Amino acid sequence: MTTSTPAGLIARYKTAGGSAVDVRPHPALVDHILAGCHGCHLANWSATGDAWHDTEAMRSWAQQHADECSAVPLPT
Repeated sequence: MTTSTPAGLIARYKTAGGSAVDVRPHPALVDHILAGCHGCHLANWSATGDAWHDTEAMRSWAQQHADECSAVPLPT
């Protein structure tokens, strides 16, 4: 897996397929958190604007997705 580290990375979870799910600040929405899979490209983002709650919610989502996703990263 050769996934670059995005600015502000909060957490990275390795997927079952060998890719990664990143949790980081949303690039367009202040005080929101984004989680996105580099394998299947599924993403989820927080909606409350409460940084602590949103970070915990996106960490939980990312960990669950990483445990279940079998998408293999595509070569770059």
